[in-house]
Amino acid sequence: MEIYQAVGQNIHRIRKAQQLSIDRAAALSGVSKSMLGQIERGLVNPTVSVLAPGQRRADQGSDREGRSLF
Repeated sequence: MEIYQAVGQNIHRIRKAQQLSIDRAAALSGVSKSMLGQIERGLVNPTVSVLAPGQRRADQGSDREGRSLF
C-alpha cells in the first residue's frame, strides 16, 4: 500500500467517525468534494500544500473541540 492510500483511508475513517458528510468535510477543509473523494479512495497523491491548509481551515471551522480531518 502506498502512503497516499493510507492517508486517504485515514481521512475517510476520521470523517466517518466524526459523522461528517463529504460535503461538510469539503466545506470545512476547503478541498473540493471531488478531490476529497479521490484522496479518500487513494486515487491521488495529495500534496502537503493541499493537506496543511485544509487542516487549518477544518480546525478553524470546528464546532467540536479537537476535531481534525487531516
